[in-house]
Amino acid sequence: ISVVVGCVVIFALPSGLFSDEDEEGKTKTSGCPLIPISEYLSDPAVFGQTPYNLLAFTDFGPELLYRTPHSVFSIPSHRPHSGFNDSFTIMTASDDEEARELVTKRAINLILTCPGGHEDHFYVRSDDLPTLYERLNSGSIPEWLQTVDLPENLNEHFRLFQVISHSSAN
Repeated sequence: ISVVVGCVVIFALPSGLFSDEDEEGKTKTSGCPLIPISEYLSDPAVFGQTPYNLLAFTDFGPELLYRTPHSVFSIPSHRPHSGFNDSFTIMTASDDEEARELVTKRAINLILTCPGGHEDHFYVRSDDLPTLYERLNSGSIPEWLQTVDLPENLNEHFRLFQVISHSSAN
């Protein structure tokens, strides 16, 4: 009996604790394929030769930084950094002008979301006000952003938005 219980604890329990599935059984992380979106973001025919400042899921930061010419706004780190705090504030803003001020201050050019991704639950407010992240994914785009049309293979996973103008925000 001890061997059976030991095997369950060693093999079954960790896989249940660290599953990539949500409550409905949908895989969280595989819905956000970073290599194809990185290739798209790196294509000079798409954004030219100029590097952009990119706001995306914090966990995407290191791979996007490695695979693209762009700067990323936030990366997972054990040390506190303002990019992490500001990206959370931007994505959870219930007021588009609050988000716009920080986007302008931080000179963010692109916002990448992955609806249904593993960080979705971070961008939901306890007061049930819709966040910028939720509004972007539902199609309620503020006037200072424009949707970037993605190829079909990426459009089923990601939403990409370009800041129209920082100067008009001042």
